[in-house]
Amino acid sequence: KSEYKYFPAYVSAGLPNDVEAVTEYETISISDEVMGKYAKSKDIYFIKVNGESMNKIIPHNSLVAVRPVSSIHDLKTDDIVVYRKDSEYAIKRLVIDKDKWIFKPESTDDTFYDDVVYKDDDVTIKGKVVLYIVEVE
Repeated sequence: KSEYKYFPAYVSAGLPNDVEAVTEYETISISDEVMGKYAKSKDIYFIKVNGESMNKIIPHNSLVAVRPVSSIHDLKTDDIVVYRKDSEYAIKRLVIDKDKWIFKPESTDDTFYDDVVYKDDDVTIKGKVVLYIVEVE
């Protein structure tokens, strides 16, 4: 097992949540076998998902492992990312277009919609989801 940072706040899989103020963290132990190639990575952190906009693949209350990214060049279309827009955070699937980023939901609820932002807008991609743990019951 290895220890990872765990932020006791939810990242939204719906409308973005304001989690900017969360600076304190706990630690969580996860088996190296579960973490796979990310085992023992010191930069990985965990957070829980709140909401239904990604419920086809990451249901509400799932635990996600996030690897911080320093540049858009660390990402590709179809990565699942945690992003900050106007000091609010959300999780969605990323589509990289010429002058914009499209954050797409994957939900059984069709009321969720794409969040389209231009690259010069106040948007920061905080990390890439590299693993998620889903409770089935």
